[in-house]
Amino acid sequence: MNKVEFLKNIGKDVEELLLSQKLTNHKNQAFAWRLNAHFERTFDEQYLWTQALYLSTNCCLLLQDNKYNKLAIRGLSESGEIYESLGKLNNNKNEYDKEYFLILSALCYDLSGYQANAYCIASSVKDFILTTPDKDIDLSVDNSIIYQISLILTKLIPLAKSRLESENHIENLGYNLWEPLKTAVFLATLHHI
Repeated sequence: MNKVEFLKNIGKDVEELLLSQKLTNHKNQAFAWRLNAHFERTFDEQYLWTQALYLSTNCCLLLQDNKYNKLAIRGLSESGEIYESLGKLNNNKNEYDKEYFLILSALCYDLSGYQANAYCIASSVKDFILTTPDKDIDLSVDNSIIYQISLILTKLIPLAKSRLESENHIENLGYNLWEPLKTAVFLATLHHI
C-alpha cells in the first residue's frame, strides 16, 4: 500500500465515523449532559475519547497531506467538540484529565479554523501542567511544549516566538521533535498577527 492509498483509506474511515449514528448520539448526549440536562445517560466517555483521538490523529495526517482537505477540517472540528464536552462534563469520575481534554479541544478548533473557540478554551486553562504519579518520568519537555502551544492559542505570539528563539533545546529529544514545527509556528505567527 502506498501513501496515496493509505490516505484514501484513512479518509474513507474518517468519513464513515463522522456519519456514524452512534458517535452522533454519544456526542449529543455528552453535550446535553454538560449543560445539565436530565435524562438517563447512555453515552460512554471512553468511547468518545477513543473516537475523538482517532479523528484528531487521522485528520491531522490528512491535513498534513492537503491543508485544504475539507473532510479533515470537519473531523478536527468534530473532535474539538467532543474533547470540549469531555472536558466540561460534570461528573464524579476522575479517570480523565479534563484540562488536557480542553487543550486538545483548543488545538483541534484552531487547526479547523475556529480560532475564537480555540482562544476561549485555551484561555480558560491557565498554566496547564501535565503530571504523572510515576516519579521516573520527566514531563518538563512535554510541559514546555504544551506551554508554547498555549501561548500561540492565546495569541501571545511575540512571547511564543521569543521563547523559541531564546531557549536552546538542541540536546533534548522532545525539542528536537518540536524543531520542524518551528517553521509552522513562525507561519502561524504571521497568520495570527
